[in-house]
Amino acid sequence: MKKRTMILFAAVLLSLILTFTFLFAAGGKPKEKEVMVEEKELGPLPGEPMDKMATRIAKALAEGKKIELHVLLTWDAPGQALLKVIPDWEAATGIKVFTEPLSTIEMSQKVNLELASGEPEYDIIQYDRYIHKPVLENPGVLNLDPYIAKYDPEFGTMIRPGLEEWGIADDGTHRAMPFYWCNYIMAYRKDLIENSKEKSAFRAKYGYDYDIDNLTWDGSFMDLAEFFTRDTDGDGKVDFWGNAEMYAPYAACDTYMARYLNYWDRDKPSFLSDPATGQCTINDAAGVRAFEDMLEVVYMGSTVPEILQTDWASILGTFASGRSAMAFQYAPTWSPIQAESSEFKISGPDQVGFAHVPGIKGKPRSTQDCGWISFITGNTDIPEIAYLFTIWAASEEIDRKMAMTSLHNPIRKATYVDPEVVAVNPTFAAQFQYAENMYTTPDHLIYEEEILIVSNAMAALVNKEVTFKQAIGNICKEVADKWAEVK
Repeated sequence: MKKRTMILFAAVLLSLILTFTFLFAAGGKPKEKEVMVEEKELGPLPGEPMDKMATRIAKALAEGKKIELHVLLTWDAPGQALLKVIPDWEAATGIKVFTEPLSTIEMSQKVNLELASGEPEYDIIQYDRYIHKPVLENPGVLNLDPYIAKYDPEFGTMIRPGLEEWGIADDGTHRAMPFYWCNYIMAYRKDLIENSKEKSAFRAKYGYDYDIDNLTWDGSFMDLAEFFTRDTDGDGKVDFWGNAEMYAPYAACDTYMARYLNYWDRDKPSFLSDPATGQCTINDAAGVRAFEDMLEVVYMGSTVPEILQTDWASILGTFASGRSAMAFQYAPTWSPIQAESSEFKISGPDQVGFAHVPGIKGKPRSTQDCGWISFITGNTDIPEIAYLFTIWAASEEIDRKMAMTSLHNPIRKATYVDPEVVAVNPTFAAQFQYAENMYTTPDHLIYEEEILIVSNAMAALVNKEVTFKQAIGNICKEVADKWAEVK
């Protein structure tokens, strides 16, 4: 027994001696040295562009493994732009990206349920900043602070100060990254509104010259909408209207905000309601006046009649089919008609112009801006790679590539001053005409419910189911009830 033990001891000792001899012959602790080099290589390199850094490190992290990214994205312009550059990521990293495009309403119904399940099927969720707050505060999304500290997303080069705040939750942590930015503008029939004969006829009827870049909601806009509402085929029925706006559920609130922000005193609490107190604020003078303007253009018959079915998507078809002189929507909606296209009756620079929304005489002109942001789910197996993908998509190089498709509204300042980008995006000039007065849609838990409440009230008013006073009262009561549910 002792002999067997001694033989075993000698074998172990010999193994240890050979191991140490090998280690020192090779320069000592090669494994530790290798790890140190790897860590250095996987960090950002001085002067390295963000897109190159992200793909280099993601490729290294994925080496020898089968890695897939699953991304839920919008089927609107932001998602379409991203789909066009995903092959570049796949080629650079070897990491396949699987996508599922959904409409905004489908997404709002699905995402919170997915996160609540604790087992979402996606690594990344691209989501509308317009209704993002419940997702931002969901414990099922990843805290990005450790990754932001490791890989700088370069917030300082974004299009405007404060964009990084879109992804900051109530606890102060970053839970999302900006991906896409835009604001609310007007498309108009350039071939009609800039026509000298039309201008002369307008002057003869109203006694002044209009300026499409400086219309007022309570004045020249109303006159222009009335003027271009007409019977074009001589059958005695109106078939062309001065105006097309969104009045469908949710979308009607954009129509409302476009007016309200120009009447609103910005020293007052957030519009619609005050998150600090839960009190309704839509019943102030600005709120009432904005509703009156909306109703006036409808009641005078100057808006395409099926307004209650006109939402974010259908507004493009309404205008591009040649049914109105003016229409309002977030800038990317108009991307398919910026260039001449056989798919649309109205398209291209000869027929379509872009301008900022009307204002109010004597007050700063304003509009709302918004965009899309990217969340990473908390249960993803590849959080670092998912984060690298989000900053790759937001890098200057990829931002520019997507903008060149005309589908993408960039988040980087450099992209907006790139001559090639500006040449394919005629909406940019209109977006920045009054950029200093933009207001981002509110950031609180019941905003999604509020905009539906406003939309429903608008529908009731258009159909004359309630009085104006009743509509305002109903809005305030429903808003107060919603705040009571979350307080």
